[in-house]
Amino acid sequence: MLIPCAASGLRSIGVVVAGIMAAMVASSACAAAESTAIATVYSEEGPAGTVKPGDSLSYQTTVFAGYKTLLQGWVEYNTSTCKLISTGSYKVPAKPKHGELSYATKTFPLFGGPCSGTKLPFNTYYYTWTDTNAKDTLDSFRLNWSTPDGQYSHDLSWKILRGPRIYFLSKDVTNTTQKVAIGDQIALYTLPTVTGQKQSWTVSGKPIGGYTASAASYAKGKVEPTNFTRSSTTFYWTDKGAHTVNYKVTLPNGKTGTAKATFDTLGPVNQAPKIVLGTPQVINNNDLSFGNITTAKSPGMRVSVTSAASPKPGKFLWAQLVDSDSFIYYIGSARKVCSFGAGLDNIFPYETGNTTNDSPGTGLHGNWTRASQANKFRMYLLWQSNMANSIPVPLGHAAWNWSGTANQNMTTHIWTLTASSKSAQAFAGNDYPLWTKVLNNGNRACK
Repeated sequence: MLIPCAASGLRSIGVVVAGIMAAMVASSACAAAESTAIATVYSEEGPAGTVKPGDSLSYQTTVFAGYKTLLQGWVEYNTSTCKLISTGSYKVPAKPKHGELSYATKTFPLFGGPCSGTKLPFNTYYYTWTDTNAKDTLDSFRLNWSTPDGQYSHDLSWKILRGPRIYFLSKDVTNTTQKVAIGDQIALYTLPTVTGQKQSWTVSGKPIGGYTASAASYAKGKVEPTNFTRSSTTFYWTDKGAHTVNYKVTLPNGKTGTAKATFDTLGPVNQAPKIVLGTPQVINNNDLSFGNITTAKSPGMRVSVTSAASPKPGKFLWAQLVDSDSFIYYIGSARKVCSFGAGLDNIFPYETGNTTNDSPGTGLHGNWTRASQANKFRMYLLWQSNMANSIPVPLGHAAWNWSGTANQNMTTHIWTLTASSKSAQAFAGNDYPLWTKVLNNGNRACK
C-alpha cells in the first residue's frame, strides 16, 4: 500500500508475525518526504503483508512449552524500488517471565501492493516457553522495534498462553467446567497446532460420533463412530454425569503437551414409561384390529411419560421399529401370507410429545374365510435438547406384541374373533433404534 509524498523516493516497512498476515503504512512517512510502510507475517510460511495505519500492536498467541515459535518480524523497504532499507533493531523494555526470546533474519515474500512477491529479509523474533512449572499458563512481555533513520519506533505488547488449549463454542474452556445436555453437539478444537504433530483425545462417559436419523432424513438409523485422532473433534454424549475430556499432543521434537476440560452433562430426570395394552377385536365387521382408536378411542397400545422438569430445555420423541409382521388370509382353502418385513414403522420420529399410541390392524374382505395378523414391535423413548445441532438420545425401549385371528361365517357374513394374544415388556436399556429399511402402511408383500 502506498501513500504518495512530494519526494520522489518512497520507503516502506514490512513486519512478519506468527499466525496472521497484516499490513501497515506509517503515518509519519510523508513528514520525511519519503513514504514508508511496514509488512507483517505471522507464520513460518509467510507471506508478509503491508500493515495499515492504526493496526493494534498488541498481540496474543498460544504456544507449546519447549517449542520455538515465530512471533513476528519487521523490515523497512522502499516502495518505489522494492529494495531493503533496514531490518531495524529490538529492545526489550519488559522481559518474559516464563520463556525466552531469540532472534533471526529470515526471508519472506511480500503480499499485495506494488512490491507483491518481492522477497525481503525480516528481523524476526521467536518465543520459547522454558518454565517447567505446570501451573503457570500465562506470560507477557514488551518489545520495541525501531529503524536507524528514526522513521519507525513501535512498541509491541504480547500475551502468551501456554498450550495446548481446548476451545468450545469459540471459548477457551481449558481447566473449566461447562454445562451441556445429553445429545448436545460437543465440537472442540485446540490451539496451537504445528505441522507434524500427533494427537489424541480421551473422553469419559458414552460419547458417539452422531446419529443419522432426523425428522428431515430417516432412510437409515445408524450410530456414527467417534474420531479422537485429530486436533479438533465433534461428538455427542448419550449419558448424564460429569465427563472429562483429556487432550494429548506430541510435537515433532518429541515434546508432549496435555489439556483438560470438564463437562457437566445434564438431561431429563429418569423416566419410567408404562405401556397400557388394549383388546384385539373385530370392528364394524370389516377390520381385524388391536384396539379401537376410531370409535372407542381405546388404542391397542398406549404409552406416556410425565412432563418432568429438565435442567436443560428439550422435548420427548418416540420411534417404533417393526421386528416382525405377518398377515395370513384364506379364500376357501387357498392360503396367502403377507409381510412388511422388519424396519422403521413409517416415520421418524413416530411422534413428538409425552404420549403416543398404536392400533395395528387390517381390513377384512368379503370373500375371505379366515384372517390372522401378528406383530412384534419395539417402542423407543428419546429426548432431544433444544440446542442447535443436537441429536436425540434414547432413554429406553420396550418390546410389545399382539396377534388376532378372525373367521367369517360365509352364510351370515359375520366375522368373529376366534383367538388373540398380547404382551408388553417394561422399558429398559439405552440403545439407539437402528434400521436400514422404512416400512410404509399398505406395502405388504404377499405370496
